[in-house]
Amino acid sequence: MKYLFTLLAIFGHLSSKAQEVGTNYYFKEVKWTITLPNSFSIADSGKAKQFQQDGISLIEKSNDLKVGDLKTLVDLISATKGKFNYFNATIRPYNLKEEGDYFLASDSAKKIIYRSFMNLPNVELDSFSTFEIIDKLSFDKFSVDIFVNKKKYMTMVMIAKLYMGYDFGITYLYLDETTKLEIEKMLSESKFNK
Repeated sequence: MKYLFTLLAIFGHLSSKAQEVGTNYYFKEVKWTITLPNSFSIADSGKAKQFQQDGISLIEKSNDLKVGDLKTLVDLISATKGKFNYFNATIRPYNLKEEGDYFLASDSAKKIIYRSFMNLPNVELDSFSTFEIIDKLSFDKFSVDIFVNKKKYMTMVMIAKLYMGYDFGITYLYLDETTKLEIEKMLSESKFNK
């Protein structure tokens, strides 16, 4: 009987570890491998497109501008956890001669994102910019804490880098600390074949 409990304990430990592993994805365009935790589900393409369209509408209305053609935007992965936690990675060819300095464009994008959230009713924001290292590559990181009626509601993080000729962007939204830690671990353990 003692051995039965030992085996059950070992099996339980192994199965819980297996559940934590997640699913690996490799994106050849940027030679990037990431493991999506099992708590996240790949968003169906319709849901991902709707989320993207909602974001574009918010940006256009809040900034009185028209978002350009997104035909060159490639959605590498879109995943959700629950209804509001979201993770997305995209690439878009970036032409330095036509589009100019990447860092200036990135700063402009941050301002547009900030204004977009700022124009929502009963919302206060706290934002900051920094850098994040993922597998020895430095990414520009922009975070916005969103407060509704003085209570923290969610955090939106945008990580971007000009990499292999692409504007490589990672965006995620989270409502709680557990999800934040899952995403940060997923990113810190991801790998680039340089």
